[in-house]
Amino acid sequence: MKRFYLTILFALILSTIGFAQQIPFQGRLLDNDRPFNGTATIDFSIASPVWSETKSNVPVVDGYYSVVLGSTTPLPDTLFGDSREILLNITVNGEDLGSVILHSPLLPYTSDGPIGIDSIETQSISMNNTLGFEAVSLIGRAQGGYFQLTDPDPTNNFLRSFVATGTSANVGTSFLTLGGFNAAEDDVTAMVNLYITGTDVFGNPFSDSFRRGGIDLSDNDGRLLSALGINRDESGGDPTGKSGLMLINGPTTRNVYVSGQWWANSELGIVQVFGQNDNGAGDFSSNVEIVADDQAGETSGRISIMNTANGGTVNETILISSNSGSGGGFIDIRDNGGANTIGLDGQNGNISVTGDVAGNTLTSSDGMVQTSDRRLKKNIINLEDPLQKTLKMRGVSYQWKDEAKSQRNQIGVIAQEVEEIYPEFVITNSEGMKAVNYAQMTAVLIEAVKVLNAKVEQLESENADLRASLEEVKTLKSQVDNLMKVLGSSKASGK
Repeated sequence: MKRFYLTILFALILSTIGFAQQIPFQGRLLDNDRPFNGTATIDFSIASPVWSETKSNVPVVDGYYSVVLGSTTPLPDTLFGDSREILLNITVNGEDLGSVILHSPLLPYTSDGPIGIDSIETQSISMNNTLGFEAVSLIGRAQGGYFQLTDPDPTNNFLRSFVATGTSANVGTSFLTLGGFNAAEDDVTAMVNLYITGTDVFGNPFSDSFRRGGIDLSDNDGRLLSALGINRDESGGDPTGKSGLMLINGPTTRNVYVSGQWWANSELGIVQVFGQNDNGAGDFSSNVEIVADDQAGETSGRISIMNTANGGTVNETILISSNSGSGGGFIDIRDNGGANTIGLDGQNGNISVTGDVAGNTLTSSDGMVQTSDRRLKKNIINLEDPLQKTLKMRGVSYQWKDEAKSQRNQIGVIAQEVEEIYPEFVITNSEGMKAVNYAQMTAVLIEAVKVLNAKVEQLESENADLRASLEEVKTLKSQVDNLMKVLGSSKASGK
């Protein structure tokens, strides 16, 4: 542990009647300015009156830990004596972190003697013939006044619950704490803490009179599971800015963090969703981030989705951004190495894909193709009159009315005309605009060509027959001519 910040300190003697004093105590551990997570061995000691106690395997979540002083080694009855304050020495995992001040919750003293008390009231309340609350209220006329209610178990020395509120010697700070049975039901744990403090979330004191409020919610094992408050970072890019924050933790990890970016610009919000992997610096890696970004005076939105591994490995696999600075949004889908595989560019309308696009229509390295497997089809029948219907369709050249589109001559068909012949080709959207599935025309053209080819083959057959008949005529004519020649020769010789 390099630095130790005491962000919340409960110095409350929960009962002084019938059993030993115990003090719920909560602190925060930072390792190199990062919240520590894990377990720790914490030694507590007081020089006068002499007392010490060791807490082993103390769970620490996001830097926070909670213990009850005196639960193992009873605190001395004369703990505060004539003083309002005593020094509590703290050692974590063998490293001396110095001391903090414990303030007496009972009769406050100054160097001139005890402060006058307006009223001291002790009252037992009977409920259904069962001992209820042992109530003790103390109201002082100076800073450092406290009020507490405790509920002791009449059968042993354990507390079942407590309510404590007060102000501390730190001007302008106060707290309200609620405690209940711990998980082992042998003591109490602070479970709700509403506070005002003069330090940031890391325990650094503010240089001016700024105060921040917050509320921490823990389970009865002492794990901080939810926190709501505000913060300001004097050493960041927005030293006077401040923003609210909300933190939700799991049993051992952080779950969700919502805040303004008080370390850079409090006007810009951020939402982070965390997984279970550490970032290699004493914190956890976020898997989803929703961020408002400043783009040269314009604000844009960004959603990042990451794959993470322990040790700080983060691979951004999906990035969605409005990217107002470039005039258009984009979506990038990347592999685990960070290389873009699919891109949608809203500025110029481009779609880029490095692999195949699957679906009824898909793009592959062989070009754009369409799913057409026989196993996917039913009710298959041949087309009727494909040639006659094809002859009724009209191919045209045209230009787009929209000047933003290319003004080169286009070639195609008119959807309304095609719809009268082949309504299957035409799709009409909710606004009444019609589109043509040009790919389906291929099947009609194939069948039309087949009909034409059959006609050609028939004509060729008929033509062949005609040619054969013509040859026969020519042969007969030749034979007739030969006979005529023979007959002519015979007549000449007979004269």
